[in-house]
Amino acid sequence: MGEAKRRQLARQLAICKVHEAGHALGRFLTAADLGREEHENIWRIDLQDDFAVTYGPMLSEEMETCVRKAYGVRDDEKLQDTSLTREQMRKACEAIDTSRWMQAKLLEIAMGPAAEARFRRKRIIDVLATCKDDRDDLMATCWTARIDDDEMPKHIDPALLRAERIVREPVNWQAINRLADALPNWGSFDGGKAVEILATTLQSPPRPSYDV
Repeated sequence: MGEAKRRQLARQLAICKVHEAGHALGRFLTAADLGREEHENIWRIDLQDDFAVTYGPMLSEEMETCVRKAYGVRDDEKLQDTSLTREQMRKACEAIDTSRWMQAKLLEIAMGPAAEARFRRKRIIDVLATCKDDRDDLMATCWTARIDDDEMPKHIDPALLRAERIVREPVNWQAINRLADALPNWGSFDGGKAVEILATTLQSPPRPSYDV
């Protein structure tokens, strides 16, 4: 492998790590809005040859309780490990207000592209154009919260702006970079360790610097 190719791969890996660290910080900052502790909202960060994912709960604690009750899901079973569809989850949550979950979830998703955009010195909208999974997740989140297609941009665009503001704050950017530096080139990184790095960098879990 030539030197130019090695540099290219190293930069791609660095971008991937910063992107996932951004998602992790999003999960850290929005945990309280989902009725969870920070360590409950980040399970692990996986980096593989062809994908990277920051794992954690899909729904707020209130929404998850509704889904478990509606479909008899055991407390020790993760919803992601069941055969339940997003449509079934949405139906189980029809009677509750999901707007706060939606805003928190949209921010968490937006934080990955926002971190990558700052790292690459690009606009978040340009980065998002290359991140199909994140685009799909943003729309699926709105759909789960019963937002019509033509109304989705009114919720997604503010989340992108908030994410950009958050990553511009020096302490938040430092937290993203410290976590990115700690991630392995391949394999899994424990969510508890990620929370420890973020909390230590931020000194104490701050009040989220965004309006929901």
